[in-house]
Amino acid sequence: SLRKGNTFLHCQNKDCDVCNNILPAKTLYYVLEIFSLLGIDVRTNRDQFRLYIGDKKKKSTLIFKLICFKLLDLELEVKEKEIQFLQQLQKANGSFSFNQMDNINTTFWVAYDLELYSWLLDYSPSGIYSFIGIKLKEILNNQENWNSIKLNEVSKLIIILSMVWRKFIDEIERVLFKQLEKD
Repeated sequence: SLRKGNTFLHCQNKDCDVCNNILPAKTLYYVLEIFSLLGIDVRTNRDQFRLYIGDKKKKSTLIFKLICFKLLDLELEVKEKEIQFLQQLQKANGSFSFNQMDNINTTFWVAYDLELYSWLLDYSPSGIYSFIGIKLKEILNNQENWNSIKLNEVSKLIIILSMVWRKFIDEIERVLFKQLEKD
């Protein structure tokens, strides 16, 4: 009942701000995650869901389309140039954004995509790590602004930190074992 053409709606309310402002690819991502949580294997209906993904050329929705491709086990259709585009969104401070302002939310989703597709095109975690440190320090030092939005931001930063930290540990182990083997 929430399908409308080649997209999903958030609700049935025609004046809903969420339905009117959310990217269709982001809604599809949430639909796929909900089905997965309900125990429905979305990969069995991948051809049906492929229609909802649409064209990957629209850059602002690419982040969620790539995640949908992964959830539908269609990641082999993702091209290296699409991951390169995401890497080009990185700012000097390590964040990712479609404009000049750093953005924790966009950084979270782009870093998630980069991690999902690191087998296709590797990325450097150092800039992301620096951004996480700066943002966590800003948030934790200013207790006056602590609220549910800041909790959401801190959660996203910690999740990103766990991804890049694992990447650092893997690299350290590789270098260490290579040196041990050499010795």
